[in-house]
Amino acid sequence: MKKLLVVISMMLLMGCANSTLLNRANDEKPPYISLSNDVFQTVVGKPINFSNITAYDDVDGLLAVMVSGYINYNEAGTYYPELKTADSSGNEVSVPITVIVRRSDYVVPPSGLYQYHEEEPCQVQGTKDPSLPCEAVLQEDIDSYLLLYPGESGKERCEAQRNEGYACEVIYSNDGLLWGYGLKEEVAQEEEKE
Repeated sequence: MKKLLVVISMMLLMGCANSTLLNRANDEKPPYISLSNDVFQTVVGKPINFSNITAYDDVDGLLAVMVSGYINYNEAGTYYPELKTADSSGNEVSVPITVIVRRSDYVVPPSGLYQYHEEEPCQVQGTKDPSLPCEAVLQEDIDSYLLLYPGESGKERCEAQRNEGYACEVIYSNDGLLWGYGLKEEVAQEEEKE
């Protein structure tokens, strides 16, 4: 009886292996790289960790993805590498991405809010940080906010989300112009004053 069970088990395993080999032989469909966003941003000296991005193949399951192309994390600029992967049948896929390496941590408002849309240092008198663009919003200025609402219309959206214990505050860009509004806990404001 034991021999019969061993023989049956061996036959089942061989059948599964043959089925997988047949699937791979007929596999012409490339894997799929799932991305919710194809633009990645970082600051000089901080490489982006792409290891959490995976691909899926209908035969092989989850696959690792590698970055192909040039990115210089020591120099500010925009780079255009690709994410690539291949399944065990040799089917390959690549997805172009954009990597923006900025000089420092700041937020740039969506296009159309201001006339400035450049990476050049700000030459306006009274600038908070002259090494950053005029439209930049420094990270230290926004860290305490729960939600951000860019532009003039941000005030209405911020007020609509405001509940008891929260306040809407104006957020200014590097050159002192209105960037938008931020929703902040009032308790946090009181603690900062003390």
